Amino acid sequence: MNKPAEATLTEHFVLCEETYRILVEENRILKQTSQPPDRDFLNAKRALLLRFEVSNRALAEADRAEARRSRATIEKSHQLVMKTLLLDRENEQLLFKCALDSKPKVKQGFSSIDTQRLYRQSAAQRDEDRALPVSCN
Repeated sequence: MNKPAEATLTEHFVLCEETYRILVEENRILKQTSQPPDRDFLNAKRALLLRFEVSNRALAEADRAEARRSRATIEKSHQLVMKTLLLDRENEQLLFKCALDSKPKVKQGFSSIDTQRLYRQSAAQRDEDRALPVSCN
């Protein structure tokens, strides 16, 4: 038996609030340290993503007629999601800036072997970064 739509919507809103708080913390870290967050922080973001998958399934299964009676919760969730998306975009820009600032400066006299090693390291880092979730939806 499915949960009442109002309970599902309320749980989803709480998850949206948690997501916003973690992105505010990420923003603070990025601004104060000019460094990306550590692995534990990124794992916490991944855990939220998994919780969103479960929440989205529950929302899809919720009774729409019943959910319409919880219009205020839907509106609050929508507004919070929009704020979260804007903050996530800002965080992406800060992460990009961190990545640009952390690239090693190429000095004169690098051998082709050194250059190849740097390209491999950069490609490995890019692949690792692509594996991380970047959005909250």
